Amino acid sequence: MQVDFSHPANQRVIEYLKNPYLFYDSSSKEALQKYRKLRERHLANIKAEQSPEQIEQPYYDLGIAAKIVARVWDELPYYLPEECRWVVYEHPVLVHPKSGIIFAWGDGAKVYAIRLPDRERSHAIAHAATTVLEHPDGIMQLDLEKIGPEWILGAWLYPETRWCLTAYERIDGRFK
Repeated sequence: MQVDFSHPANQRVIEYLKNPYLFYDSSSKEALQKYRKLRERHLANIKAEQSPEQIEQPYYDLGIAAKIVARVWDELPYYLPEECRWVVYEHPVLVHPKSGIIFAWGDGAKVYAIRLPDRERSHAIAHAATTVLEHPDGIMQLDLEKIGPEWILGAWLYPETRWCLTAYERIDGRFK
């Protein structure tokens, strides 16, 4: 399995996974710039992609909260017919093994996102899923529209495992 780094559907999400701070808005431009620079320096020491097996303790060594890694890799893919777990720039992702398109990812202590077709995305938003993350400190905000209109923030909703299956089944080049 590999991520298709050249597929148009992956370009913005890969940019995000490479340096999330490029996608945040902040009332403190200085703090945001500091985080961006720290991430850029860190990138020199990490691989663009790898399998979870290449990491000694992937649930703890990615720098992502273990509950987020577990949500993305263990819970969301419950109905998937094949293995889709992968690592991109130290983030747990689900990638379609045939197309190489990323359809879910996790970040930080509380954030995971799922790529959904329009109907499921509308349903998800009607059931409390959102596309904008306000950080508790109020300094930074992430709007998933910057990554793409098909993304929603996960909210530990019961239907997310089914939505994940739908995303997997519809990754056929439709997301461009």
